[in-house]
Amino acid sequence: MIPLSKTVTLLALAVSLTTASALVAPAMAAPAAKKPTMAPKGAAPALPAPRVKAAEPEAQGVTPKPVTFERQEILPADGPYLVKVSNVRGRIVFKRWNKNVVWVTATVRATRPLAGSQLDYFNAAAMQVARAGDKPDETAIATIWRGVRETFPSVVAAKAAHVEVDYLVAVPPETAVEARQEYGPIISSGLDGRLDLFTRDGDVTVAGHKGWVDAGNERGRVSVAGVEGDAVGRSFHGPVTFRDIKGDVRAITSTGSVRVDVPARWVGEVSFHTVSGAFRSDLATFDTDLEPGDQGYVGVLRGPLASTRNAPDVRVRVDTTSGEVVLAAERAGAQ
Repeated sequence: MIPLSKTVTLLALAVSLTTASALVAPAMAAPAAKKPTMAPKGAAPALPAPRVKAAEPEAQGVTPKPVTFERQEILPADGPYLVKVSNVRGRIVFKRWNKNVVWVTATVRATRPLAGSQLDYFNAAAMQVARAGDKPDETAIATIWRGVRETFPSVVAAKAAHVEVDYLVAVPPETAVEARQEYGPIISSGLDGRLDLFTRDGDVTVAGHKGWVDAGNERGRVSVAGVEGDAVGRSFHGPVTFRDIKGDVRAITSTGSVRVDVPARWVGEVSFHTVSGAFRSDLATFDTDLEPGDQGYVGVLRGPLASTRNAPDVRVRVDTTSGEVVLAAERAGAQ
C-alpha cells in the first residue's frame, strides 16, 4: 500500500436530472347524454355516433450536442496522491503520464431527446475546481448542474438514465486511484499506485499495472493482466480472468467463472472452495491436502517446466458458489 501523505480527490459528478412534470389541463365535462327515445314503428334504430380518439401530443425534445470540459490541476511536488472518481452512468478511463498534474476531460452527453427543465438542466452543466474546505491539500474536481454539487451515491441512478458522463483522467506516477460507477465500464492502463475500481453494471479492465489491484463489479467482465503486485477480482455474475500476475491472486464470484493463466515455470499455493462449481487445471499437482467435507482443493500446483525443488512463492485463492474455475499454464517453453 502506498502511504498517502498528500491526497488529491477527484469527485466526478453523477448527473441528476429532474423529470419535467407534465401539466395536463382538466378535461371539460361532457354534456349529459339525453335519454334515448323509442324509434317510431317501422323506422331503423338510430346508431350511436362513433367515438373519436383524442390526438396524442407529439413527442417533443431535442438531443443536445455533447459538452466537453477540460481541466488541469497542478499538484504539490511531494506526493504520493489519491484521485477519486465517482459517476452514475458513462465510461471512466485512467492513464499515466509523467507530469505533476492531474488532467481530466469530462464529456457530458444525452442518450435521448430532452425537453423542458431536463434540457435546461443539461445546458447548465459546468466544470468546477475547488479546494476541500478542511483539507487544503485536497483538490476536488466535479461537474456541477445549476451550481449544485451532487456526488455518488446520493444521486439516484434512475434520474440520470438518459445522460452519461465520460471521463478521461491522466494521473502522475505513484498515484493511488479509486473509482465508483453505477453503469458503464472502467479501464486503467499503465498506472503504478494502489488501484481500487468498482462498477455495478459494466466491464472492469486493468492492464500493465505496478502495485496492488482490487477490481470488481456485479455484472460484466473483470480482466486483470500484467500486474506487478497482488490482484483481487470480484464479480457476482460475470467472469473474472487473471493473466501474468506477479503476486498473489484472490478471486471471489457467485455464478461467474474464474480463469487464472500462469507461466510454464510457475509454482503456487492454491486453495479453491465451491458449492457446485467445477475445477480444471493442467498444472502438476503436489502435496494435495483436501480438507474433509470441503468441496474444492488445497495444495501446491506447478507449471509443466517448474522444478520440484522450487517452493511456492505466490498464492491463489478462489471462492465461488457455482462458477467454473480454470488454472492453465502457458505453452511449454514460455517463461
